[in-house]
Amino acid sequence: MKFSNVQYLLLVLVIAITTMARLALLHKAKAKGGNKEVNEKKQAKLQDLGVTQDQQDKIKNIKLDCEKAIQPLRSELKERNAKLQTAQTAARPDMTAIYKMIDDMVAIKANIEKKEAAMHQDVRKLLTDDQRVAYDTTVFKDDKGKGNASKGKSKGKR
Repeated sequence: MKFSNVQYLLLVLVIAITTMARLALLHKAKAKGGNKEVNEKKQAKLQDLGVTQDQQDKIKNIKLDCEKAIQPLRSELKERNAKLQTAQTAARPDMTAIYKMIDDMVAIKANIEKKEAAMHQDVRKLLTDDQRVAYDTTVFKDDKGKGNASKGKSKGKR
């Protein structure tokens, strides 16, 4: 049985797509595991600060409430990112629409950052002066610069 050049090309294309899909799933699984590890480290840091169990419980509730508020925003950001990708790859892209989509996504990211900033302030209110200083120089410092709002942003594109 002979294969034509088109059949070889299709075979290579199928293999490439399958490999990319598997790599994407592997990357996603590693990212989820990494988030769990980061949360465990943050919890250990809180314990190192001398945070009481009562404070830890209140902090956990504050963070849970924040996550509940942010999750729909992250989902919306992912949806808008998909629409942006579609608009950008159109045969005749509408740049006005693309710019508006980008502006809307930036507004969502800003809203996420504001909610996270409010959460940090709520956590700080629970701490003693000594704990607050240590929190600001360790736990809070580690959170900044990681681009928490960009969790909904696809990486490696463009």
